[in-house]
Amino acid sequence: MEVVKQHLGGRREYYAVLGELYRAVLESPDFKGKISMLDLDDFFLDVRLHTRRRLIENVTKGDLERALRKHLFHKERWYDFYFGPLMTAGFPAGVEFGLGQLRPFAELPPDVRRFVSAHHYKAQNRPRKRSASAMETPRSEDWFLHLRVSTVGRMDAVEKAQLGKRRTLAAYELITGAGEFTRGLVYWAFPAMDDDQCYMMCDETGESKHFEVTDLPTFIARVPGVEEIADDMTRIVRKNNASELETRIVACADIFGMIEGSAPLNVRFLLKMIALESLFLSEDDRDNLGWKLAEKVTYLLGDSKYWMAFAFGLLPHMGFLGNVPEGMVTDDFVKENRSESRVRLNREVVRLYRKRSSFAHQQVRRRAEPINDYDYEMVSWLLRLSAIAMLALTKKGITHLRRTEPSDPSSFDGLIEKLKY
Repeated sequence: MEVVKQHLGGRREYYAVLGELYRAVLESPDFKGKISMLDLDDFFLDVRLHTRRRLIENVTKGDLERALRKHLFHKERWYDFYFGPLMTAGFPAGVEFGLGQLRPFAELPPDVRRFVSAHHYKAQNRPRKRSASAMETPRSEDWFLHLRVSTVGRMDAVEKAQLGKRRTLAAYELITGAGEFTRGLVYWAFPAMDDDQCYMMCDETGESKHFEVTDLPTFIARVPGVEEIADDMTRIVRKNNASELETRIVACADIFGMIEGSAPLNVRFLLKMIALESLFLSEDDRDNLGWKLAEKVTYLLGDSKYWMAFAFGLLPHMGFLGNVPEGMVTDDFVKENRSESRVRLNREVVRLYRKRSSFAHQQVRRRAEPINDYDYEMVSWLLRLSAIAMLALTKKGITHLRRTEPSDPSSFDGLIEKLKY
């Protein structure tokens, strides 16, 4: 940066030069994707402190450049985040979980343990009314999700870690159905997908910073029967060179993570439908989207024992979690009822898509049926089964949706064409 000694002269010139510096930083190859606007805003708020509290009229461009360099310009470094407290069941210490690792309190670094203990004591002794669910959690039962982020800006690290936490929890909840079904056998839950937990951040310089909102624990459990699926999801969210299909699964989890229980039912339903579409529809699918979505879902899941057990009344409702009991849906039953099963599933997806379009485009039609809890549970169930089925396909060589040639063995659309005949 060129040092200019002349005074800027006034606020207009001052902010013009500051804007030039901001653009130069954001467009620099050294900082692109490693600096957040919040890092620059932090500098902006403290600029008088960085320029020795001079009046704007007495600040030079060189002062701004030196202050910004001192505040921001350092090498890329690692930041450690510890999200918690978490209560877990069935996970071994240090297990890879999404983008991070699950660690018990006893295995955290000493400085982090001291920080967490101090925060916990302060939180437990707040002068406020406490509910029975907010009773103190023994330290021996506390676990933390540890995420590492490599970047330049401190606030950029915060944003990436928050995204990593959301993606990790959303991906696990997507494939397990945890916290989504209000009926059935539910023995694990994610009470919150938002940021109402504290976290600890420390970088290589030893500096630390935390944001404190609540001390209520989140409970997660290792769900029997989905360990391999969870490991597959962890594998793809960590990949740097993910295939198109793997990228779609991760994007689906990201959309899923945006859904909050406090949002209106219509909005939650719409987001689930968008997540489902993100798995199946490509840029070639421009017209008759509802029909094309239904066709692809039908041929992927139409002979699924989960779907058949529900479609033919063998299970009480969709919210049933766990494996279909052995012998309930036999291979012979699947062969005999495959066609009818696909017809019923196709009809169901078309119905859901019609409701999605009516709400998204605010179409007011006579006798239009409102979106209800059944619709939301149905799309939730189909989304979970679709994500699991897509994960399985990634291990069988399916890498993308569109066919790049008439015979494309790695194309999902090509697979669907084969299943038709």
